Amino acid sequence: TSDATVDIPTAYEVIIGHADLVSEIGELAEILEQRQSHLTSIEDPLLPLRLNARYTRVEIFAAYGYRTGAKVAPWQSGVWKVPQWKSDLLAITLDKSAESFTERTSYKDYALSPTKFHWESQTDTSDQSQTGQRYIHHSSQDWKIQLFVRKSNEDRAFWYIGPAQYVEHRGS
Repeated sequence: TSDATVDIPTAYEVIIGHADLVSEIGELAEILEQRQSHLTSIEDPLLPLRLNARYTRVEIFAAYGYRTGAKVAPWQSGVWKVPQWKSDLLAITLDKSAESFTERTSYKDYALSPTKFHWESQTDTSDQSQTGQRYIHHSSQDWKIQLFVRKSNEDRAFWYIGPAQYVEHRGS
């Protein structure tokens, strides 16, 4: 009847019981994946992230295999260094008007153009620090800077913008 509700496990059991339906769903999935013009793979086939797709912090960590025991490690700050991948992950929130941002953490991060992004490093990262030097010389050190951007704190997920290249810095 149209009033009946079916839970997901029951629906799954019904679907897998019909080989033709399973085959058709598989064919449809392939067609839909080919039509995804807004998603692009990146150059690292081991990293299960797609450009222009949205990911929560937990999903980003899971993609990088970053775990503490059985749980995905917590990620509270805007930058996370992942030595195994030689990557710095930058989680950027554009709208810093929320109460959770203080004057000290209201960094000025914004797009300059379709291909350039202005990012302010954390207050305690100077251009002479080990972290600052890693950012500046990341290319020659075979280190990657990965950008994940969301509009506001209300957004659970970040858009994966992809790898960034250092261009210049001003001040310390």
